[in-house]
Amino acid sequence: MDLNGDGKDEFIVQSEQRYSGGPMLFAFEERQRRFIMFGEQGDLYLGPRTNGYADIVTTSRAGAGEYTRCLLRYNNGTYRTVRIADYRLVRGRLVFVQERTPNPQ
Repeated sequence: MDLNGDGKDEFIVQSEQRYSGGPMLFAFEERQRRFIMFGEQGDLYLGPRTNGYADIVTTSRAGAGEYTRCLLRYNNGTYRTVRIADYRLVRGRLVFVQERTPNPQ
């Protein structure tokens, strides 16, 4: 799929390896006739574009009914986490717990 609107497809590949939160997903784009990985995470969906690239929102299971949702934005050649929100499963619904500041990358 074309994440940045440049007319070239980027690729999202799902790992066969399972982790506690599920499989990893890796995003690749072609640069100088080679495919370079520029993002990775668990379950994801694409959001609006920022800096010409689609935002990526991921959700992963942290265990014991805890979940983490991350917002990744493309900047300076790679996707970076700009927001982290923690949720807890309560009576079958995800309830917001806290927002954390991502580590600088």
